Amino acid sequence: MKTTVLIPFLGKRPRDFEHFAHSASFVDAEFVFLSDDARSAPSYPNFRVVPFSLSEFNDLARKAIGCGIASSNVAKICDFRPAFGLIFSHLLRDSDYWGYCDVDVLFGNVSTYLQRDYLSRYDVLSLNANYLSGSFTLWRNAADVNHMFEHSSQWKTLMASPQLHAFDECGFGLWGRLNAGESIFDIPVEFQSMTHVVKTLERDGRIRAHFRGLVKEVFSDGEVLQWTPGHVSTVGRPDDSEYAYFHSVLLKNLPTFYVPAWNPMPAEIFISRSGYHRTLASAVSKSAQVRRVVQRKLRNLPGGLMRRIKAVTRSS
Repeated sequence: MKTTVLIPFLGKRPRDFEHFAHSASFVDAEFVFLSDDARSAPSYPNFRVVPFSLSEFNDLARKAIGCGIASSNVAKICDFRPAFGLIFSHLLRDSDYWGYCDVDVLFGNVSTYLQRDYLSRYDVLSLNANYLSGSFTLWRNAADVNHMFEHSSQWKTLMASPQLHAFDECGFGLWGRLNAGESIFDIPVEFQSMTHVVKTLERDGRIRAHFRGLVKEVFSDGEVLQWTPGHVSTVGRPDDSEYAYFHSVLLKNLPTFYVPAWNPMPAEIFISRSGYHRTLASAVSKSAQVRRVVQRKLRNLPGGLMRRIKAVTRSS
């Protein structure tokens, strides 16, 4: 069984991209990296690089579904994710499942859920229990599934709009309420997102959908994760908690969260509120948190100013 994960990526890579790609190299899936900068492409065997631009995406989208992006905002591509099975059908001819993911993740035991005897039970697989997650969702490569986005009567209006609507997930503003236990059927919404579509079809017995909470996003005080190839787990947790992947969406904007540039990548990574570390001692260190704040501030300085600071430091 072949699973293909599509990653349209335009522009400058984020700092944690190498960490993402390294963790993805241990996943039993093919990652198709669509990029406007071949130099930024990973060199792992399970990564395939395809030259890509926003204009090329628009051409493909218009041919496949009749509309493209009405702005230069590349983030808008996320609203088109549910239609990737049609838009990128030429890249998926031998794939049984296709999907997409964010690049601010570290993959753990996600391959457990990609094995034939597990994955073949479902038409749609989300590793978030409450909504389809843009950080990682898979779809069966079948005509009815690839056209599933058309069950939302507003799909074309939403995709053609220049604004980003989080159509691939649950729309903006619902994440907290859904994670708190509310049903998407009980929340007034302006449009039917893909979570609404999938849960409606699942409720009606028309598809088989997988919603399980297997992603780690929320940290308790003092919590530390350990990543090793194919594993992400909480350090010292009695039940040895294991996750399909870690998603840094709620941590990466903290002033303490810092991602070092490592080459080569270490065999294990410890993750805390102060970012990625080589050792557990560093991950729990209070002084490391202070140091990481300084490192982030220095990294955000204009390039010219940073070069002058380094020159002064070397001469002193």
